[in-house]
Amino acid sequence: MEKIIKAAVDRGASDLHITQESPPLIRVHGELRPLAYPPLTANDTRTLCYSLLTEAQKKKFEEDMQLPLQPQARQIVERSGQVGFIAKGFSVGTIGILVVIAAIQFDPNKASGLDAALRSLTQTPLGPWLLVLVALGLAAYGVFCWFDAKYHRV
Repeated sequence: MEKIIKAAVDRGASDLHITQESPPLIRVHGELRPLAYPPLTANDTRTLCYSLLTEAQKKKFEEDMQLPLQPQARQIVERSGQVGFIAKGFSVGTIGILVVIAAIQFDPNKASGLDAALRSLTQTPLGPWLLVLVALGLAAYGVFCWFDAKYHRV
């Protein structure tokens, strides 16, 4: 994963797309470009994504659910969980940054919720793209939550 991220950073990429049956893709100036890697298998994709998680996160992700037996359904559960948790973490992290800024500036009006955090993203150069990524990620989290409700071990 480090080599792929380094290649993305070296090329000035704003995004990195990891999908099975495709080489890693990067977005440079709004255009998707493949990196010089072979197409990733499902196992490659899982390995790369899991490399970003702690052992506890991986264990919790896999043990809390009785995953479906069909490989395609299982993959949807895993990918929606991976993407969804990253988007949820990004959203909560943005709120945390706003709370810290409010505390430093002694202005409680600047400590606000998710709506203000997302609104603050629109003020950045990549704002609309970040909002789309967060929205897609939170939608993936919603899909994962549905699967979690259906397959969660009680």
